[in-house]
Amino acid sequence: MKVLHVEQAARMPGVSSSFLASWLQADALACTEVSTSSFLTGAYCIFLPLSACLRLKQPPGTRVVVATLMVLAGTVP
Repeated sequence: MKVLHVEQAARMPGVSSSFLASWLQADALACTEVSTSSFLTGAYCIFLPLSACLRLKQPPGTRVVVATLMVLAGTVP
């Protein structure tokens, strides 16, 4: 099985930056402890919709607000 390196992915046409970011995140999470991985994934689920709203300059939709609140409720003990 051949390992895909970052330099190879950058040279491949059609490889999107979101795929590369997801691949790098999955690789990094495989090397961390479970609690750290859980925290980072939860933070990712909260900050991604917020950053999209800021980038698009639009308020979040109802589904995004409900989903973000559900993530927040799941992370608070």
